[in-house]
Amino acid sequence: CAIWGLAHRAEPVGGRVAAVLLLWLLPPLLLIDHGHFQYNGVCFGLCLAAAGCVAQGRKLAAGVLFTSALLFKQIALYFAPAFFFGILALCWRQSGGGLVAAAGHVAMTGAVVLSTIALLFLPWLLAPQPVAAVLQVIHRMFPFARGLYEDKVANVWCSISVLIKLHRIVPASRVPLVCATFTLAALLPANVCCLR
Repeated sequence: CAIWGLAHRAEPVGGRVAAVLLLWLLPPLLLIDHGHFQYNGVCFGLCLAAAGCVAQGRKLAAGVLFTSALLFKQIALYFAPAFFFGILALCWRQSGGGLVAAAGHVAMTGAVVLSTIALLFLPWLLAPQPVAAVLQVIHRMFPFARGLYEDKVANVWCSISVLIKLHRIVPASRVPLVCATFTLAALLPANVCCLR
């Protein structure tokens, strides 16, 4: 449905229908995702809708949709740097190149993102102990206590661990920070391209 609503108006209806059906019938989504009750398709749809909004210059809607995707499934974190730089580029372009105007666009987008987070976290913020409740959600979203080889980061760091025993070089408490630093450094060149 994200494709349908965000498609260019000149796109023929048949092309829109075909795109929606092809996405709905992706074998990995049908066989693995839904069969294993992961529901990544919801996250994928929200990310796709956010990407469509970025392409159309609708940065506030993109911020709401991507934040919703990220809080629905943290696997959307894979796309976060590209969305960040893409929306930052939109803020710059829509400001006409003025630094003060660009800062205003960034502030407005940030306010929308923070409002979306607050709205989606409202049930935990209204709990008897809101800080503990929110920290528990964040702990479950980012389970660093399970170790480096858990879930989303396992592929790269497991491969590297054959040659470099990171846990012997860096204290366990610093491993997430070291990994995040190296990951962001590796992503930086590609994401700077989003600013163009």
